[in-house]
Amino acid sequence: MDSDKQDPVRRRIAQIKNQLEAMSGGEAIIGSGEGNLPPEIELQFLEQVLAFESAGQTTRLEQMRRAGFDMPDPDRLADVEVTFFLNEAVRQLADLGVFLSHTNHLSDRALYELLYRDVLRESVPDIPPDPDAACHIDLVGSGSEEDERAWLTYYADGEERAQWASEFPDAKLPPMADPPYDRDRELPQTTPVVDARVAELFEALMDADWDRSDGAVRLARDLPPEAVRDTQAVRNALVLLRLLGDSGPVKATARRGHLPRSLVEKAVPRLDMAERHRRLFQELYKALNEETVWPLHITRLMCQEGGLIRKHKGTFSLTRAGQGMIGPEPPLGDLFRRLFIARFRKLSMEYVHPGRRLPGLQETFPTVLWRLGEVAADWTPMEGLAEDILLPGVFLRVADPGDPDSVCQVAEFMVVDVLEDFGLVETRREKVR
Repeated sequence: MDSDKQDPVRRRIAQIKNQLEAMSGGEAIIGSGEGNLPPEIELQFLEQVLAFESAGQTTRLEQMRRAGFDMPDPDRLADVEVTFFLNEAVRQLADLGVFLSHTNHLSDRALYELLYRDVLRESVPDIPPDPDAACHIDLVGSGSEEDERAWLTYYADGEERAQWASEFPDAKLPPMADPPYDRDRELPQTTPVVDARVAELFEALMDADWDRSDGAVRLARDLPPEAVRDTQAVRNALVLLRLLGDSGPVKATARRGHLPRSLVEKAVPRLDMAERHRRLFQELYKALNEETVWPLHITRLMCQEGGLIRKHKGTFSLTRAGQGMIGPEPPLGDLFRRLFIARFRKLSMEYVHPGRRLPGLQETFPTVLWRLGEVAADWTPMEGLAEDILLPGVFLRVADPGDPDSVCQVAEFMVVDVLEDFGLVETRREKVR
């Protein structure tokens, strides 16, 4: 693009960024994009963001009504009519860029009623359909017990079911069954609008099941102990698991449901943390509680989400997997994998890092890992790293937007420092002359 055409593009980019900053009350800090995205692509992206942020709210039902299709109340339809209007609704949704998946466990009437009474009444931004975008509605993706049971019964493969059973040993695994209907393969699919290989990689990273051995994000189950033994995350988890193994089941605190003070006081001297932080805890607090010793709190949450610690009826105890970690030759590779998945996939990053926010970071973290491997194979300065590893759609909202170093600091705290705890990156501090 020549300079005469490029200047208006850059002026429009600057204008949109000012609008977004004003709309966010000055809390939106947006990377320049220079050196990462062509200006035309950055402008296209920012136009979409502006439309999204400026839009009111509506529902998919209302959007279809505007397009000329009004879903009838299923109570007024015979079965044959339900099938007809369901097929028409699916086509209308595809025209809006909305696509369904995992519907084979539902009859035509059950699916129609679920869409009509619930799914299509959810609030969505009131923006025109974008031919280059798509929304996927997973009919077993709500996280409810009913949807989880349907997924385990009809869609999960043997490896996924085995992993679920190991994480929830006290829960009953439903038997596998073939879905009663065969609708999914006939449903409309998104039309590729970018290079198919790039789209496939991006989708695989976003939807990756980190527990699968053949997934886009692969965490080895057979890492040798020496590869992970000295990582801070593993060392602190072993401290907690061994203390809980020695003490046996312990009562959670009545007020917060945390580890009892007696166990916390035993853990603090053994935890792997900066000595100044240990002294600070002991100087600031007459009595040490789990919530005041943040590294212990996060370790307990990782162990619990990783299926190593169980909390049942106000009592903490080791699970079978947790007991296996305190033997003479614990499977440290498996421990590392459980902690990593819990830390980045299951725990809320915004909870773990109070006061710091990177909306969208957790959902796009697989791409962060990929980009970090691309740009930081050698020593790389933190300055500018955030723009290199974060997707353009991740807006950085920080506690002090006026601080020019805040974006870099948030990325350092929420990505680099935590990966260092897992031994996956190495950092060094250099004096600035």
